[in-house]
Amino acid sequence: MGGGPKQRGVTERKVEAVEREGEAVMGKILRKQSKGASPKNDDVSWLVSHVAIAFLACWCHFHARVQWEGKVAHLESLVDNIRTHTVGWHADGSHHLLRLDEEAATILYNSLPNGVSKILVREEEDEVEDGKSKPHPTLVAKWFFDKHWERTILEHYSATRGLSLQTELGETTDNKYLNRAAETLYADRAYQIRGSQEDYDRVMTVPLTRRLREFERVLYDFETRTHSVVWHDGQYHLLRLDRKTALEIYNSLPKWVSKAVFNKDSTVMTRRVYNATWERRISHHYYSNTNTTFHADKAYQLVGKQTDYDRVMSKPQELRQQEFEHIRDEYVNHIRSL
Repeated sequence: MGGGPKQRGVTERKVEAVEREGEAVMGKILRKQSKGASPKNDDVSWLVSHVAIAFLACWCHFHARVQWEGKVAHLESLVDNIRTHTVGWHADGSHHLLRLDEEAATILYNSLPNGVSKILVREEEDEVEDGKSKPHPTLVAKWFFDKHWERTILEHYSATRGLSLQTELGETTDNKYLNRAAETLYADRAYQIRGSQEDYDRVMTVPLTRRLREFERVLYDFETRTHSVVWHDGQYHLLRLDRKTALEIYNSLPKWVSKAVFNKDSTVMTRRVYNATWERRISHHYYSNTNTTFHADKAYQLVGKQTDYDRVMSKPQELRQQEFEHIRDEYVNHIRSL
């Protein structure tokens, strides 16, 4: 009789345990559902919000780009308005054309080396019938190596800018200059730089189509290689270089080597020689290999006679120093005999 209540308590506890297990299982199911995909309505709202954000970002980027491009175009138009001059020239085997303001164009034109064909053009805006303005070119300055390069430079300008300068040219664009084939033209020009047969031969040894470029190199060498360094270290050496490089070579040579640096006018800039004999030998090697009027000028300065100048220049390069000394000794002896 006494076991009835006890049995009921055990049964109630089992029921409560089953209920708790059921609640735990339901809780797990609900948690899994909450961690899973969003309901359909939430998916739609999420997609709409992201599309709206992407559209807004694209619109802001497009608006900013339009404003930026407008400012750039405005600045370019301002810059283009002050580019009223064009400089055209030919160098290093190719044509060049730059549009600049008047001051910069003038500086560039004047800074180009001698021997480079070049033009300076002012492009003014003129009104035309359809209401649009078109640049009207005016040739401000020009320098051409010959008529062929005058035609070539101006044709390049016209083809590139779409403008014509023929009214300023007159008859200088005659086709006969385009067909001109003077084989010795640039060699003759090279010889005229310093009267050197070596420069003439240097240009003539290259093909006809490359002689202009070779002439430009000869001219460049003449304008930049203004100093000569001479030394003897068992044999003679002579290099024509710019001033800085010539001094660097000179200072790098051993102290026991007789050496000297000569200026462009053939005067001695600096020297270091073993004795007077080597001083004369170094100078003789330089003057024997350099086409210069140095000793002819010195002969003329003795008494101001052109015949003395011509007498020295009639001798080969290697004998001009000796001929000057003969003339000088003749005057000295004449004075002593008085």
